[in-house]
Amino acid sequence: MWVRFPVGPRTYRKSANKARIGTFSFYNHFQNDFLTHFSLSIFRIFSEWEQDFSKKLTITDEYVKTDGTSALYLYVAIDDKHDRIKLKLSWPPAFLDKKAGQILPRKRNDPDFNDFKIIIDTEMGKLNDIFKAHRMAEKKLSLDKLIEVYHSFTSKNDFLKFWLTEVNERWKRNIYGMAT
Repeated sequence: MWVRFPVGPRTYRKSANKARIGTFSFYNHFQNDFLTHFSLSIFRIFSEWEQDFSKKLTITDEYVKTDGTSALYLYVAIDDKHDRIKLKLSWPPAFLDKKAGQILPRKRNDPDFNDFKIIIDTEMGKLNDIFKAHRMAEKKLSLDKLIEVYHSFTSKNDFLKFWLTEVNERWKRNIYGMAT
């Protein structure tokens, strides 16, 4: 039990139970052991669900279109497995910072630069949202699952598209048979 003694602008607490000072308290011992065990179990849970995730904007240098642009891709890696997701965009290879994974303006006040930048940031944000949702649900995310969810990402906002995708998936898994 604590008692407050007002002294000037501050208040100081002193123990009213002098017999407990310096003696063994089972509650304190239990509390310390519980907190140690709890923090170790939380560490195990988070380290079990921890995954390496990286994403970067890349371009195909080996194939250049007649207009001087190449296709843009999102390079995605999860736990030493990687894949490229094709964006429906093309940009000149000379104006891509490969190290930073960002496009550069082709000229001063380039009208397409800001639009392309917004589209690329939106697609990167989709990847972040998917990974964050799986991490918060404590589900391991495989690269195949990431790509599947990425391509059906807009169905979260459109019920008809979601249901069409769901029906097709159920048909593939033979949930619907001739009897239904």
